[in-house]
Amino acid sequence: MENEFMKRGYLLPEGCKDLSGAVKPAQKRAPDLRVLGLLTVKKFGPLPPITRQVFIPPKATVEKLAELLGLKPFEVATDLLKLKVFGMVDNILDFKTISDVARLHGFLAIKAG
Repeated sequence: MENEFMKRGYLLPEGCKDLSGAVKPAQKRAPDLRVLGLLTVKKFGPLPPITRQVFIPPKATVEKLAELLGLKPFEVATDLLKLKVFGMVDNILDFKTISDVARLHGFLAIKAG
């Protein structure tokens, strides 16, 4: 005769085979911030409507991007930190990051060249 409390691991949570499974639960992946190339509303709130277009080279520095968008370089650097990208004034950014920063300010970035 075997009762519930006599079984091995009767105090473990459902689905755990041993104590190591109870201590370290399965980790969930963080949701991706980009959905089909657009920034999610959950992370950044409602995005401003696209009112202007800007032609940007495939790779540009933070300083050049700020100049093209009519912003200060520190404002672009702040937006990069929101996107979890560290960028100084002379760092070169890829077009995907450039288009995300432009979209945060109501620009539609078009690849030039």
